[in-house]
Amino acid sequence: MSYTIEYLEKDGIILITNIGEFTHKDFMKQASEALEVSHRKNCKKLLVDCTSMILSSNLMNIYNTSDYYEEINAPRENKIALVVTPGSAIEKDMRFYETVCINTGWQAKMFGDEESAMQWLQD
Repeated sequence: MSYTIEYLEKDGIILITNIGEFTHKDFMKQASEALEVSHRKNCKKLLVDCTSMILSSNLMNIYNTSDYYEEINAPRENKIALVVTPGSAIEKDMRFYETVCINTGWQAKMFGDEESAMQWLQD
């Protein structure tokens, strides 16, 4: 598995940690699992740690992200904070993901550190 999902009870946040190679198939599985946890815990805040992720997807798959969110009935109220190492190989692709989400009505924002991401989720 290229990711873990856990619920941080103290913070009321779902933490997703991506590890190693991450494919579009992984994304679809992860999004469905995270949505199930979101429903079960009544949680709309997701922190996605991409600092150890090696993205293995193409721009068209990233572009189609919002279609998949629609397909699985993900609530637009969910806030998705992405932590990406500045200057990393995946930074441009994750910025594209952020832009696609924002342009299609999803709340996603990229951060260079976990502290800033947590602050945005708590606002």
